[in-house]
Amino acid sequence: TEDLLSCMDEGSAKKVDTIAQFWLANQGDRLQRMQKWQFLHPTPYPEPISKDVYHDLFEYLGLNEGIVQNYFLASAKRCHKEDAVAFDSSTVSSYSRYIKETRQGFNKAGDGLDTVKLLTLFDLATHQPIAFAREPGNLADVSGIENALKQFSFLNISKAQIVTDKGYYSQNNIGQMLRKHIKFLTAASIDLSWVNHHLQKNKSGLETASSSSIYKYVIN
Repeated sequence: TEDLLSCMDEGSAKKVDTIAQFWLANQGDRLQRMQKWQFLHPTPYPEPISKDVYHDLFEYLGLNEGIVQNYFLASAKRCHKEDAVAFDSSTVSSYSRYIKETRQGFNKAGDGLDTVKLLTLFDLATHQPIAFAREPGNLADVSGIENALKQFSFLNISKAQIVTDKGYYSQNNIGQMLRKHIKFLTAASIDLSWVNHHLQKNKSGLETASSSSIYKYVIN
């Protein structure tokens, strides 16, 4: 609530706050039902939020990128330096002809539609989203990480250490991150021949005390 009030007028902030509370209490419900819900619950914005009201609100926010970015900055300031930040990249199918980021790319659903990548930064201490971005659906994984790092810089989050899950451990992705000098830690399957090859090649070095970890791993 404080972050909303810091980056937009009070009326708009209270409308957004009310809509957020409605969606939190009624996940997946349509906004057309919100006026009835408002009659039964005290909300930050006291007047009914009709279809015209939230349409004008979303149009106003969508045309004012400065408000959006200032909200992201306010959210990022709440992150402590020792907190971890999660970066999620999800590819979503779209029928839209007006979203400029829609592209023909990797589609998990396999429905043949154009896709758009939704990038989200989360504060793992509070489990709250910090910032959102849309990217072309055919954007490469490593390019998405580069864009996230640029977002970190804008949000004054420094010294980012990239830790990825198995969705990023392809040989192409690892090669690109090495060429771009991106420091990272990733999970990878030792069943892959190229991974096992490098493990065996560096086995003597991995067995030294300097390479040990507080965690125990068993490599078959």
